[in-house]
This record gives sequence, structure tokens and C-alpha cells, in this order.
Amino acid sequence: GVMIPPPDKLTDTTAKCFSSSGIKFMLVRTYLASGKVDKNAVENIKTATAAGMGEVHALVYPAMYTEPKEQIADVLKTLKGLKIARLWININIPDWREFHQMNIETLRDLINGFQRGGHKVGILGTSKVWYDAPCTCLLYTSPSPRDSCASRMPSSACKKKKKKK
Repeated sequence: GVMIPPPDKLTDTTAKCFSSSGIKFMLVRTYLASGKVDKNAVENIKTATAAGMGEVHALVYPAMYTEPKEQIADVLKTLKGLKIARLWININIPDWREFHQMNIETLRDLINGFQRGGHKVGILGTSKVWYDAPCTCLLYTSPSPRDSCASRMPSSACKKKKKKK
């Protein structure tokens, strides 16, 4: 796969080149951590789809200082009528580690809102973002791409924080 970050605009030629080269999916940055929709997102999604890209995914960076309801409304409005394989929430942002409980609540709100909007949701994160959280769940997709079941949070992906003696 390939990611198209802003402010890059995907050209027809580039999209066709990716598609004919065997790249199976494209991740298009759709919402920025600044609380704004990427101005090229819709056109990039349409271009990738028209080029025959197998799957087009949308990437959302949560805005730390924008209400989840606003983010959900902006993203759903932007993606309306577009075919998106999965909407990914990227939590690899510097501010994410500062306020775990608030961020976990925000993440739950975003997941629920995007799912209510009809989207499959995935979370993109690393242990560097979550290492000191009470429960670090690094894998989440709904439904699972492997078995097409409902939402899953594998127990093997959840590490309990050890208490200090």
C-alpha cells in the first residue's frame, strides 16, 4: 500500500502507476490533527478509485482540541458517497500521551461515531504512544479483516500495567 499525505494531490498518472504496479491499497489522509479536513482528500479518494486501486482507506488524525462530535460530522460529511474500505484513526501524534483518560474517551467516541456512520474502523498506533496506559490495546479493527467477524480486541494485544511495589 501507499499513503498520500497532505498537501499532496494524487494525479491520474500516479494513481494508475500505483495500481498497475500491484499496489493493492491506498491510505488517503482525510482529517488533520489541526481539526480540518484535508482539502485534497475527496479528489484523492476519487482519483485512486477511478485508477482501479483495490482498496481506498481514509486516515484520520484526531484533533486534540476539537470536540469528537465535530470531527465525526466533518469526516462523515467529507466521505459521504465515497467508497472507503476502512477508516483509520491514527493516534501516533505527540499530544496523545498527555491525557490518557480523555484521549481514550475521545477515541471511543470517534470509533462509535464512525461506525454509526457506516464505516469499518481501524486504529493505527504504536507502543510508544500507549506504553504507560493502564491497558494498552494496540490492535483494533472492526470487523476483523482476517475473519470478517464483529469488532474484536484480542486479549494478546492488551497488556496490563504492572503495579510498583
